[in-house]
Amino acid sequence: MSEARNIPAQQGAWRATPAGHVAIPRDTPHHGPVGRGTSPRHRATAAVPAARRRMRVGVSATRPPTGLAACYLPLTFMSTVASRPARFRSKTVTAALAFFFGSLGAHRFYLYGMRDLFGWAHIAGMLLGVPGFLLLKATERASTLGWLLVMPGAVSLLAAFLAAIVYGLRPDDKWDAQFNAHTGQHSESGWTVIFVVIF
Repeated sequence: MSEARNIPAQQGAWRATPAGHVAIPRDTPHHGPVGRGTSPRHRATAAVPAARRRMRVGVSATRPPTGLAACYLPLTFMSTVASRPARFRSKTVTAALAFFFGSLGAHRFYLYGMRDLFGWAHIAGMLLGVPGFLLLKATERASTLGWLLVMPGAVSLLAAFLAAIVYGLRPDDKWDAQFNAHTGQHSESGWTVIFVVIF
C-alpha cells in the first residue's frame, strides 16, 4: 500500500490499489478485485509477467517449432541415425532363411528390415495360396477360385527358392560390397552356404 499512498489524491479521483498495480480512475469500469480492471494500462502491465513466463518456458508445446529450433530437430534425428552402427548381414544366414522361410519373407526382413514391401508381399502371397491349395484339394483341382488363389503362393515359394540360390552363389566380396560395406567385417561363407543351396 506504500505505492498507493504516494499517488496524489485528487478528491477521490483515483482508486487506491495494492502494491505492484497501476492506479486507475474511479470512473473506469472493472471486473474482479480492485486494481484488475480492463483499462489499457492494466492490460499492458499484466502482459509483462506472462511474456516473461513464455520466455522462460521457451517454445510452446501447442505450436510447432520455428526458426533455429525447426532446423535443429532434423539435424538431431539425422545425427542419431548416423550414429547407429551398421549391422553385419551373413550370406549363409540369408540363404538359409530364403530356403526354409522365404515364403514368409524372412530373408527380406533380415536384409532390409520389417518395412520391406517385398517381404510383406511374400506373406500376402502365402495367405492367399494356402486357402487356394486347400480349396483345390477339396474339389480335386476343379475349383477356378482355388487356382486363382494358389498362384500368388506358388510365386512366393518359387521366388524364395531362387533367392536362396542367387544369394548362396554370389561371391563374398560382391556380397560384402552390397550389404556390409560400412561394417568393417568380411564374409567367409565357405562350403556351408553351398550345402544350403544344394539341399
